[in-house]
Amino acid sequence: MVRLKNRYFVVELIPASEASPLRQEIKEDAIYQAVLEAVSQIHGDYGVAAVKTRLIVKYCNAVTRVVLLRVSHDAHRQLASALPFVTSLGGQPVTPRTIYVGATIMHCFRFLKRHQESCLERMWQSLGPHQRDQMKRAIMTLKMPNIAEARSLPGA
Repeated sequence: MVRLKNRYFVVELIPASEASPLRQEIKEDAIYQAVLEAVSQIHGDYGVAAVKTRLIVKYCNAVTRVVLLRVSHDAHRQLASALPFVTSLGGQPVTPRTIYVGATIMHCFRFLKRHQESCLERMWQSLGPHQRDQMKRAIMTLKMPNIAEARSLPGA
């Protein structure tokens, strides 16, 4: 049996301007379509076919705007070169920033935990104890947080 190798990309979606943050929930389908569109522009049909075979959005967090993408090892270079050309997500301008590329999902989740803890530390400077507990629950969850809970948080 042949082992299928994957690469995992941890990408942060930065709004075009801090004055206009991402207004709507980040949807996995919108991310998937935006990535395939960028790959199509850069690498054409060959790139889309190579990337599309095993491209999956494994995790996305609307609060921290972090996305985890999985792609096959053979096509990870096409994805890496096309990611900077994702310019909009759901009609809103964004700038993707690749913050980590890993070979296993466990290493990516470890990196994500450290990254989100550092984001939490930066945000904690101006919050009270009750708000800190809410923020910690929203950021440290490894599944999509409840959107009503995320909107009630300051700065979200």
